[in-house]
Amino acid sequence: MANTVDEVRMRINALLRERRVTENKMAGNDGALQVRLNQQLSHNKKLSAETLLVVLDYFPDVSAEWLLRGVEMPAMQNVVAGDNNIANNQNTTVNDSTAVRALVMQLQEKDKQINRLIEVLSQQKVG
Repeated sequence: MANTVDEVRMRINALLRERRVTENKMAGNDGALQVRLNQQLSHNKKLSAETLLVVLDYFPDVSAEWLLRGVEMPAMQNVVAGDNNIANNQNTTVNDSTAVRALVMQLQEKDKQINRLIEVLSQQKVG
């Protein structure tokens, strides 16, 4: 079942409350962006793709999949490619195939997010 725009808006507003970030702070010094964010997030105007991208850019740890569909991303194991495993601060070599599999999974998930954003954008052009 597709999420409604109101559900996406509710997730964005919950994120802002949780992280104690205001629309003004997210807009930075861009007054026009602040007005658009305020209208779309607080006054139920139609959400734009720009707003979704601003939120995802401001919160790089938030997945587009969660933002748009409410689907949590699977937790990644602490896999680091290279000679140093920063996660446990030991100089250990990580199995390259494990690192490659983790990166492939991340790329596949990003592809899904991009495709979903494209769907949202194309629906906005039609609607």
